[in-house]
Amino acid sequence: MNDITDHIKQFLLSFKEKKLGILLAIVSLVLIICLTFFFKIKEDDKKVTLPRQMNLTENLSTTAQNDREEEKTNPEMETIMVDIKGAVVKEGVYQLQRNSRVTDAIQIAGGLRDDADPNAINLAQKLSDEAILYVARKGENKSIIDSQGQQSSSIEQGGQRDQKVNINKATIEDLRKIPGIGEKRAQEILDARDSKGGFKSIDDLLTISGIGQKTLEKIKNDINSKERK
Repeated sequence: MNDITDHIKQFLLSFKEKKLGILLAIVSLVLIICLTFFFKIKEDDKKVTLPRQMNLTENLSTTAQNDREEEKTNPEMETIMVDIKGAVVKEGVYQLQRNSRVTDAIQIAGGLRDDADPNAINLAQKLSDEAILYVARKGENKSIIDSQGQQSSSIEQGGQRDQKVNINKATIEDLRKIPGIGEKRAQEILDARDSKGGFKSIDDLLTISGIGQKTLEKIKNDINSKERK
């Protein structure tokens, strides 16, 4: 009887030990599965986040590069057009780099003529698109830069402003000093003056083909119509 009881006790004890071992094995397996699953998710998140960051960086870099290339390939963003007149070797309309200065314009026009007055020129002054640069001759005492129809800026000797051009007395060279008036337009003014016997007022210039109200408004501060003596 005692032997049977001892066998039962040993069986129960052995069963408890096996049950505990099985339980520990199950818990360990579950823990391993959970840890494996957790680290797999973390790794996937890294793989997804990194390409997104790389794509964002690449997009920003591409945008900046495109902007720089557009500035290089767009001529309108890099150049200006300037009308150069007066005592230069070759008058005309020239294309210059943006932020060019008077000295650059004179060089591209072939340089100064012998009758140019270098003391009446601010070589360091910047030029803008559609500007008119008039280089003074000796005795004229001023060079003029007229930017996009705005009021002219004069570079004068002695700090005194030259008198206005009298359209009833002016020669063709005098008239060409007026911003926006080239050789052809100056000759038309002389022809009209001769045919009329003189101008009674500056408004008479409106009868000349090619001179409208806009042009007159632009030049009226540089001219007068005093009668010839």
